Amino acid sequence: LFLYHYLPALTFQILLLPVVLQHVADHLCRSPLLRSVFGSLVVAWYSCACHVFNTLRPLTYGDKSLSPGELRALRWKDSWDILIRK
Repeated sequence: LFLYHYLPALTFQILLLPVVLQHVADHLCRSPLLRSVFGSLVVAWYSCACHVFNTLRPLTYGDKSLSPGELRALRWKDSWDILIRK
């Protein structure tokens, strides 16, 4: 529930991610085909993460006003309780 419990773990995860990716690329992907497939998967994963960030950015940061229809479109689950003001 408290943000200060999760921030050190998130920081460590962000710092460790390039090391893990480099280790996988060096030791598990020995052939050029596997390296290119792994690189493509990493690029696809990063593109998906950027797309989700840009999609949910107005909901998270509130940098632009959204209509009630746009707010409903941002819900991925019906259990998300997004306050819609009229």
